[in-house]
Amino acid sequence: MEEGELEDKIEQIKADSSKIKDESEETRKSDAKINPKDAYAWNNKGEALYKQGKLEEAIEAYDKAIEINPELAWAWNNKGYTLNKQGKREEAIKCYDKAIEINPKFADVWNNKGIALNIQGKLEEAIQCYDKATKLNPRYAYAWNLKGGALQDQERLTEAIKCFDKAIEISPGYSSAWNNKGEALDNQGQLEEAIQCYDKAINIYPQDADVWNN
Repeated sequence: MEEGELEDKIEQIKADSSKIKDESEETRKSDAKINPKDAYAWNNKGEALYKQGKLEEAIEAYDKAIEINPELAWAWNNKGYTLNKQGKREEAIKCYDKAIEINPKFADVWNNKGIALNIQGKLEEAIQCYDKATKLNPRYAYAWNLKGGALQDQERLTEAIKCFDKAIEISPGYSSAWNNKGEALDNQGQLEEAIQCYDKAINIYPQDADVWNN
């Protein structure tokens, strides 16, 4: 799979299993103005700016949070995620490593590091990160799905299907996992089973052009 296609797919998976906080963006921005030494407010402002597509400004906000509190793992994680979005993989991984150093039980960071490594084509290292994420949080459907995708890229289809099944078990409405399972079954020549998975994905998310294309 080409790097651009993989990035698009991972972004779709991310959107499909989003964990967006419910604070308003205006509240997040104003918090930093009210208390300029509140690292959490700067981190939240960065998240709001990221969602607006203002990546450089988001990084500046995360840097401010880190300046105030260098041990704020969330800010390191979010900075890494934003750098990865910019295509700066190595810089992103350094941020993830810092977050892991601060909090080695931070499942989201392990998962995000796996994404950066995955995009670089370092599949075995990525799988190790996804494994760490799922050990820390066995119900992390997003990480199970991503691990399955990496295994599928290695043509380890039976192992990949087990991961997709785990993601579906945790989150039955996870259209991306159904689609990915369909692709793996398709590659194994199990066409009827693959079609059933594609149909399930289409019923859940009929706007997904990739599923119709499969």
